[in-house]
Order: sequence, then C-alpha cells, then structure tokens
Amino acid sequence: TWPDFQLLAKRQIPGDTFLRVDWDVENSSIAVASLAGTLLLLDAQGLESRWEVEAHPNGCTAVQIFPSAKLVASGGNDAAIRLWNLDTGTPVRSLAQHTAGISQLLSAPDNFSQSPQMVSLSRDQTVRLWDPQ
Repeated sequence: TWPDFQLLAKRQIPGDTFLRVDWDVENSSIAVASLAGTLLLLDAQGLESRWEVEAHPNGCTAVQIFPSAKLVASGGNDAAIRLWNLDTGTPVRSLAQHTAGISQLLSAPDNFSQSPQMVSLSRDQTVRLWDPQ
C-alpha cells in the first residue's frame, strides 16, 4: 500500500491553468508551464517564485529543466521551443523548426551524452532530436 502523503506547500494563481511541470532536485527548482503562456520557476521547498516570464502566446504547453546546462526549455502552441537561463529567466535561444504546437519536451539523462540533448514532440506529427552546438 501507498504511504499517507502530507501536503507541504500549495501555490495558486487565479485565472490561470497549469499544464506541465518538471522538478529539478539538484537545484531545488520546479518549472511550471501555464495555459496563459507563462513559465514559472518556483523554489521546490515552499513554492515561492524565483522568476516568471511570458514564454509563449496562446499557451506554454511543455517544460523541461536541464540542470547540468542551467537551462529551462519551454514549448508552446506557437510551435516554438525556447531556452531560458535557469538562474535568471533570461532568454537564451529560440528553436522554431516545428510547424505546429509543442506537445512534450524530454531531456536525455545527464550521463547519456556530454551535451544536454532534447527530444521534442509536436502536433505537426514529428519527433525531433536536438543537440546543442
């Protein structure tokens, strides 16, 4: 049987709906993507905001943290993948090769490759593998 769970913290943002979440245990961070297009980075202990950006118009639909590269990747209904500095939330790079909204982002395990590879899944019926240059 499952053990009982105790609620440790709660974060509510009126008027918005959260769609995706990723947890970076190493940096004690939680990244949250929202229907309004917002990307939030929260402290994993008390869910206090570290930074917040308007990441994608019409919805931020995917999020993935890359702890070793100190990056957060977000994907949206605008078909773009954006990379953000994990510490500051400043934009680093935008990848715009999909032709429809992003459904999911997934990072390769840190020990898989020497660079933070990523897979993106889109409603354009493609799966793409990314490797930073």
